[in-house]
Amino acid sequence: MSGCPFSGNSVGYTLKNLSMEDNEEDGAQTGVNRASKGGLIYGDYLQLEKILNAQELQSEIKGNKIHDEHLFIITHQAYELWFKQILWELDSVREIFQNGHVRDERNMLKVMTRMHRVVVIFKLLVQQFSVLETMTALDFNDFSC
Repeated sequence: MSGCPFSGNSVGYTLKNLSMEDNEEDGAQTGVNRASKGGLIYGDYLQLEKILNAQELQSEIKGNKIHDEHLFIITHQAYELWFKQILWELDSVREIFQNGHVRDERNMLKVMTRMHRVVVIFKLLVQQFSVLETMTALDFNDFSC
């Protein structure tokens, strides 16, 4: 049998089949549950609720939802987040220079690391264009007018 084991159980799998028997322990879950100790959980820490709900398709509001508008919004939001990170890195490097801490070898390592990070982000941004290029000019025209 093949297929997704979670798609309606049409292939005979269940979550119980895929998990360990109830009486077996592997020790992988022996850590501290930070959520129960008052710490933040992943989704709350990253404020995923805000990010994942920040896509408002104008075409849908106008009553004619255009599929590729979602891709356009997601791609550009990702660009904006990366630009924000680039500015964060550049500001920290500028601060090191402004405070005259460039003679400290550790600070120069920070400068080099952060500038390298900026270069890597720019390379990623160039590669990210290929995702946007999967949308044709006509697809863009559907929701941009």
